[in-house]
Amino acid sequence: MLINSQKLIGLKAETESGQYLGRVQSLDVDIDAHGVRNYYIKPKLLEGGAFSSEFKVHQRQVVDITEEKMIVADTVVKYKEKLEKPVFIGTGAEVG
Repeated sequence: MLINSQKLIGLKAETESGQYLGRVQSLDVDIDAHGVRNYYIKPKLLEGGAFSSEFKVHQRQVVDITEEKMIVADTVVKYKEKLEKPVFIGTGAEVG
């Protein structure tokens, strides 16, 4: 299946469990492999969901793309939440 880049940009993105992530803002194209490498998702200001700023989703994390939405692995949210916990640099130990 093919999807036009104009339809891809602005496409709704959510996790496998249905959590809204935002919309596709841009993407990286691997010119050697002639395919998309990363998608950049930006939540709307009022619909931030689990994220407050743009984040990158690797093409391997994408489960499905239709003309209505992009579905990404639930692990994307778990990874982001893990990164937001404060950690001591160099130790990996959580603060708290």
